[in-house]
Amino acid sequence: MDTENMVKMGSKQKALIQDLQSEQETVLMAALETIRKDGTADLIPHLIQLLVHNDEGEMVFEATRIILNELKTVKAVEPIIKELSEEHTKDIRHILVGALWESGLPVKDHLLFLVDLAIKDDYLTCLECLTVIENIEDRLDDEDLQAGITQVQDALMRPSDKEDLLNGLIEVLNNFMMAN
Repeated sequence: MDTENMVKMGSKQKALIQDLQSEQETVLMAALETIRKDGTADLIPHLIQLLVHNDEGEMVFEATRIILNELKTVKAVEPIIKELSEEHTKDIRHILVGALWESGLPVKDHLLFLVDLAIKDDYLTCLECLTVIENIEDRLDDEDLQAGITQVQDALMRPSDKEDLLNGLIEVLNNFMMAN
């Protein structure tokens, strides 16, 4: 790509970011449609901010969620994982974890992060983490699996409304161990 096209792309991205901060639904929806067709992983944090601070209504929220669920680039994994660590995403973490699964993104390198999130976060996020983990197709590291099992066993020593999900998570992790 030549320098002129790189500059154009940069200005296009900047314009999309600016449009994502608009309070006008029509501007937001047009930006989201452009992102759906031509967006890059660099826009993920801005899409997540739109979900977190959505005052524009259900249509904008749903369109943003759909875009996140249709990501098919490995470059999307790191920005989503980073955002899952941020306090401001607490209310939408289940959506972000669900996007990892819906998009079929590779998360094997983040197994322990997802186990920890399942333990510490709410029921719905735990359910999404369980779904993502049980659908990992890559071979998982034995040490990570054992560490994850230990984490979940420790969590089960405390009362939790997620006991059934955590027991399911141990079962999934044990199945991965046996398959290795």
